[in-house]
Amino acid sequence: MVEITNKYSYLTRSDPLYHEIIIVCNEFHKFLLTLTNHSVANILQNQSDPNQIKILEQELILFYNLNYQDLHPEFEDNLKTWMDILKKVMNLPNNNENFFKCKGAALQSVLLYASKYKDDV
Repeated sequence: MVEITNKYSYLTRSDPLYHEIIIVCNEFHKFLLTLTNHSVANILQNQSDPNQIKILEQELILFYNLNYQDLHPEFEDNLKTWMDILKKVMNLPNNNENFFKCKGAALQSVLLYASKYKDDV
């Protein structure tokens, strides 16, 4: 899924691209939110599973890609939950490269929101 959504972060905004993003968000947001919440909970319980940390990193990259062009209503309606997730990720320990990459993906999303939506705060 990351390979499919990567283009959202570098293509110029167009009506067909925006329409595709809306369809993907409509179909995928609830699943992504639930999956990411479970991943964070699992990592907080068992921080030694490198596969779970890599999965969370991919989920956070998806979150970034889906939000890059514009804030979809599904993400806006669940913004507090997403920010809580990002906060938990940023508070994970720095005991290996996988955690570092995961935190980098979370920080990328925080910076995206800070730069794109600073006037809304």
